[in-house]
Amino acid sequence: MNSETKSILIKYLQKGTTVLVFMIMLLAGWNLAPDFAVSWDDPLQRAVGKQNWEYATQQSDSLLSNPDRHYGSAWEVPLYWLEIGKDNLKQIYTLRHRANHLLFVTSLIFLYFITQRLWNRWILSLLLVLTFYLWPSLWAHSFFNSKDLPFMSVFMIGLYTALRFFEQPNSYKWLLWHAVVSGFLIDIRIVGILLPLLSFSLLFFWNLLEGFKKSHWLHFLFYTLATFIFVYLFWPALWQNPLGHWVETLQRMANFPWRYETLFQGQLIKATENPWYFLPIWIGITTPLFILSLYLFSVPLVFADLWKKRKTTLTQIDVFIWILILLPIDILLFFALIKPVFYDGWRQVFFLAPLMILGVGFALIQIRETMRPHIKSLPFWGTVAMILMFQVKAIQELHPYSQVYFNKLISHEVQSIRKNYEQDYWGLSYAQGFETLLRKDARPEIKVLISNEAGFENHKMIQQQKSRIKLVNRLEEADYFITNFRYHPEDYDFKLFYEIQRQNSSILTIYEIEPQP
Repeated sequence: MNSETKSILIKYLQKGTTVLVFMIMLLAGWNLAPDFAVSWDDPLQRAVGKQNWEYATQQSDSLLSNPDRHYGSAWEVPLYWLEIGKDNLKQIYTLRHRANHLLFVTSLIFLYFITQRLWNRWILSLLLVLTFYLWPSLWAHSFFNSKDLPFMSVFMIGLYTALRFFEQPNSYKWLLWHAVVSGFLIDIRIVGILLPLLSFSLLFFWNLLEGFKKSHWLHFLFYTLATFIFVYLFWPALWQNPLGHWVETLQRMANFPWRYETLFQGQLIKATENPWYFLPIWIGITTPLFILSLYLFSVPLVFADLWKKRKTTLTQIDVFIWILILLPIDILLFFALIKPVFYDGWRQVFFLAPLMILGVGFALIQIRETMRPHIKSLPFWGTVAMILMFQVKAIQELHPYSQVYFNKLISHEVQSIRKNYEQDYWGLSYAQGFETLLRKDARPEIKVLISNEAGFENHKMIQQQKSRIKLVNRLEEADYFITNFRYHPEDYDFKLFYEIQRQNSSILTIYEIEPQP
């Protein structure tokens, strides 16, 4: 077999393996989506999609008086369109969760394309995709979170179109595609304006190094105008009063009206009073140590690479890599200064995760080059693949609640996590709680008091299947009390009936209420 034939066979083997990996992801997601119940925000997001759809199709103008009209609907509208004509809640939520996960896997295809263009190393690109896919907390969110994960996924697609536009700033094709993705991203969450700002920064620094070119900035102006057009098209709430609604949305997001408390380091803290290190701590304790350590290692490596290449000819790839790897640090520093409202962990900035993965790739490249004289390629990349099995194990042990994943930087002693940090604040575990009661209690009517509204939609979904559970408003009326410890991490002085535990902490507990004498 000559070298040319061998090269062709290797190329086809790599393509086949890549396709197989993505097919396994899709099949796994499709089959596991029914395991995820209803999150706190699921019914709220459905309502956003419904109202925007009805306004866009001229069925109702109730959207204009709804306080949630400020929420972007670009992803919620197609999700609602998929469920039209269906009334089975289990089927509806499974459909939504499958669609969310499909978008996530699609974005991983673009991550593969990005890393191939940056480093052109097939095994590295595939391993980075798997590293991201197997991030335990993000993996669970990719099913039930229709706000932060779709935003992160479209942002990742936007990184690819930004790279292509950056490489070819005079290309109308990539100008248009980048504008479409940018407009769609902004219409999921207003913070999506970060993508046009990032695009501006990339072009600015490159022109600073290579000299300013009028054509580049003329095309960037066209991109900006096109982005605004797509923002308008994808957001029905803008159609009546574009400028007024846009300003109103910016004002609302800048002073987001969330005044509740969130559990952080053992204390219930108002979301408006979070310490500056709230986000770094949450990222640090919920990111697999493999990812976290390599990303942190990549930051000084970027500066070392910059110093090494200071007197050489830089490439667009160099600028792209450096800016994106350092961007999470820049954003976290910026947020530490302005102190916006964050709660429930770091889900509002999940879009930083793909940037961290690029840092992981950069660090692995540097480590591989350093170790090249001492270790062959197969053992090196094989070791990386074996390390990922720890993430697989974590997902398997936590399923279907891997959103409560915490690494070993904090204590996993009995109830330690539950008393110090938010866990299943989305309330997905309520469904398993109701199902357990139906299985263990044969009474024709079971009266249940729930601790917060996350249980309502799960109860409604269960009631469509089996209608023996009745929700009550007072403890005196209840046979059982169910809590996911939201806003109340302390123990309750009731008789324990059942609990769901992960990492030695209860994420949901059912107490039996004994009749008063």
